[in-house]
Amino acid sequence: MAEVTADQVLSKLNELDLHLSPEINYRLETIFLEIEGFFVNKKIREKFQLVQWIEPFLKEVLLEHEQVLFVSRGGRELDCQRVIFALTNLRMLCMHQTGNHAGCPYWTIYYSQIEALKNTFLEHPKFYFKDGTKLSLRDFPKQELPTLHDVFEKSSQRFQEQELDPTVSQSRENICGNCFKIVSNQGNHCEACGANFWSPFEIGIRSLFFPLWGSFTIRPFSFALAELSTYVVFGLSVLVLEAKSNPVLVALMFVLFHMTASAVGYKLTAKGLYLKEVPADSAAANDQFDGSLNPDAPTRFS
Repeated sequence: MAEVTADQVLSKLNELDLHLSPEINYRLETIFLEIEGFFVNKKIREKFQLVQWIEPFLKEVLLEHEQVLFVSRGGRELDCQRVIFALTNLRMLCMHQTGNHAGCPYWTIYYSQIEALKNTFLEHPKFYFKDGTKLSLRDFPKQELPTLHDVFEKSSQRFQEQELDPTVSQSRENICGNCFKIVSNQGNHCEACGANFWSPFEIGIRSLFFPLWGSFTIRPFSFALAELSTYVVFGLSVLVLEAKSNPVLVALMFVLFHMTASAVGYKLTAKGLYLKEVPADSAAANDQFDGSLNPDAPTRFS
């Protein structure tokens, strides 16, 4: 794959009448990797749409000198939802893809908290975090793997050279979906804006009594509706095939189904913050550092 320059990418975007927000500092040549070839216009439009989906979030969380270097997406094993992520010169930002936009939960991971990026045997990128947690992204575009590794390694090395080590409560810090400030790993309440989040216990109990209750509470409507269809098909199939001949087996299968749904709902909610209640007045001051990678710049690391 031939390397491209920022000017070449910008010229191609203008040619296709695609315009990214001027408020965000992008490194275009590592986001749009191709500008020539078969179906390249389609690929550019797809990547542009992906970037455009997350621009409202980026405008809220990016710092003054923070630059977006890479944007892509992949699927998680647990919930089958896609995760959109962006690498900047300071950190990794992650969010769920919900329909045609990015949504809760949101995370931020500084490079000092990422121990390694490796490929699985199926060539999926897998991030290893300092606190022992991991993030594996299935269905990641294989042609983007070399760029992902290159951007990550150079950014991580520069971060280490500047001896930056932000104080965190966990490697993958949660971001409030209301005010977009970091929420420490302490509970289910945002001190900055007063928003409350669903607890793993609440979603686990709801899913135990009725699996779709938990899904409709925190998942996108279309995703929960698909789960409802699966549940109805499963229930009818079990009842038709086994209800008369083996009612005990039917009851056991439903119990196991509900317990599995409860466990999945619990684990899903434990990995991110899903908004439950938002106060009417939720303004909060931004006290983040300016993102300049300058050791003398004001920081919140100490």
